[in-house]
Amino acid sequence: MSPIPVYRACLVSQGDSLRLLQGDEERLQLSWSSIAAWLKDEPASEGQLELAIAFIEDELMPRLPPAAGGLLALPPDLWQALLAVSPVTTVPLSTEAVEGLFHRLAALAWGQPASQLGLPADRQFASRLLLIRELLHHGGFDGLVPANGRAEILPVAG
Repeated sequence: MSPIPVYRACLVSQGDSLRLLQGDEERLQLSWSSIAAWLKDEPASEGQLELAIAFIEDELMPRLPPAAGGLLALPPDLWQALLAVSPVTTVPLSTEAVEGLFHRLAALAWGQPASQLGLPADRQFASRLLLIRELLHHGGFDGLVPANGRAEILPVAG
């Protein structure tokens, strides 16, 4: 049985940037604030989410590695932010679980109260969730795993 490939996402620059590494090669560096700039309101409107997604896609598409499956490893703080609001906490965290979080974010944009959805209504959370969702979707990744503080991959059971 061959190992599942794992790609690493590492926060740099005091938490404002995400770098996507494939092995030792950097494929993408994008600041969270450049995504959050599209989200003018808290919570963001549906139109603002769409603009932020279009921005992310424009940044990702020319830089992503060919979709090869595998898992995307997240830094601990980002991993914990997702687990704190996800009803699913298994490792790996599936693409479907992240998509469920996105649907809750969209419901927030459509006017459902944050208290009913269990999501933060701020730009920071929205920008991170949007980027992770788009990375999973366009990168063809199978799910998410945590990385330790040095951006090394933690073992996945099973």
